[in-house]
Amino acid sequence: MLTIAQNSTGRIQRLVNSLLDINRLETGQQIVDQNSINPIALIRESLRDVEPSAAARQQALVNNVVSVLPMIWVDVDMIYRVFVNLLENAIKFTPVGGRIEVGGQTNPDGVSVRFWVRDTGPGISAADQERIFEKFLRLRGKNRPGGLGVGLAFCRLAVHGHGGEIWVESELEKGTTFWLTLPVAKKQATGQLKRHTGRLTFKPDQK
Repeated sequence: MLTIAQNSTGRIQRLVNSLLDINRLETGQQIVDQNSINPIALIRESLRDVEPSAAARQQALVNNVVSVLPMIWVDVDMIYRVFVNLLENAIKFTPVGGRIEVGGQTNPDGVSVRFWVRDTGPGISAADQERIFEKFLRLRGKNRPGGLGVGLAFCRLAVHGHGGEIWVESELEKGTTFWLTLPVAKKQATGQLKRHTGRLTFKPDQK
């Protein structure tokens, strides 16, 4: 019961923070709280948080991130919430016993890292793919649970605010893949992820 309550509280806190971020980003405010962070650790933390939901639906969570990636320059909590949003969406729309994969690799340009979240859900029609990132959009249809329709809108604003790109590839009855790119940090510093009052923060190593 305690774990369920903690997970529910965490989702509510992430939703509130994401709504606040949507408002800030839509009004043109810059993202200023950025750090050099290991994306492998960030994805590992995101997977840890959604694992109970996937386990409850007997879904396989597969981490296909390469073993070595450069540091990325991001607002740690914001991009953590992007990954959690994409993973939670995949879990929600993937049938019981399905498979969700997260991956990451350095882009050939060397200045960005490309990530993906892939599921074995019902897929998204070509027409809906054009609208999927609209705020408050809720796709209707069979096997489509309800929601507030803010998660993907937040993801797009957050990724674009970092100078990255996000897009979707999908085919009906064949699953969906969300792709995103994020900038490589110019200074490859090290540090640790920390949790504080529901937020994921970053503490650089002291020299």
